[in-house]
Amino acid sequence: MPVKIRQLISRSPTAWVRAWLRVLGPPFIALTVAVSFLGGAIVYQRKGALDFGLWLLSAMGLVLIHFGTSSLNDYFDYLSGTDNINLTPTPFSGGSRVIQEGALSPKSLLLGGTVFIAIGSMIGVYLAFLRGLPVLALGVSGVFLAVGYIHPKINLSKKGLGELSVAIAFGPIMLSGVYYVQAQSVDLEIILIGCLMGLLAGSVLWLNEIPDYEADKVTGKTNWVVRLGKKRASYTYAALLALIYLFTFILLTKNILPKSAAIVFFTLILAFRACRIALKNYNEVEKLLPANALSIALTLTFGILLGLAFLIS
Repeated sequence: MPVKIRQLISRSPTAWVRAWLRVLGPPFIALTVAVSFLGGAIVYQRKGALDFGLWLLSAMGLVLIHFGTSSLNDYFDYLSGTDNINLTPTPFSGGSRVIQEGALSPKSLLLGGTVFIAIGSMIGVYLAFLRGLPVLALGVSGVFLAVGYIHPKINLSKKGLGELSVAIAFGPIMLSGVYYVQAQSVDLEIILIGCLMGLLAGSVLWLNEIPDYEADKVTGKTNWVVRLGKKRASYTYAALLALIYLFTFILLTKNILPKSAAIVFFTLILAFRACRIALKNYNEVEKLLPANALSIALTLTFGILLGLAFLIS
């Protein structure tokens, strides 16, 4: 029996599942679910009804595409050597390490990522057939930005467009897609609310890039954290969070967000703590970790509270 087949048979199924769970990153997938929830809540608040089947299908498509980009991100960072030379990997950055530890092969991640994106795209095509071509246009744009961020031939990150592409894909494109499938229209208010969520997702990515600074710099992954340096990047992170709450206040005063959405300001507790840790510990990876966790918690809590605000308004 060939060695590879024998190893495959003898490998523990639970170990294989755990390895894939590390690749897919449940905390980050939850960000996609939060935006999907918000989109459904806005539709319900405006229309008084929600096609749950279509909403679930939309969310599944988005999650699968997110699965695919997470897998391909590990694969391409392995090829470029970024994750291989990273001496400070964390649960939030530096890749899942499944290739480096031998838990999964590079080909497995390439194949898995491609399949995830293909299935997610097929769901998008089906929804476009049901609800109209704008769904397809939004889906193609989102996939291009997601894959372009990680693919070496496009390499938006190296061009200084990586953070922006993630913010647009996770924000206005994703929210507009979920909303359009239900309402078959998109307006400026939806785009602005999407921009708010995009800023939150972008802030998570920004902070997660700080521990990878050295590895990214050596391998030419010139994102904005590498361009600015860790100290200035940490101050920019604080400025991003300040902008998020200022933008929220403006949307509230313009009645784009319901008055009940003021509840999101309770998340300032998380934001202040994340900022304080980031500004103090940008040079110490282990001490920075609580800020990375708080940043994800902030985005999730903000999105869920905002969705609930629309539901009760």
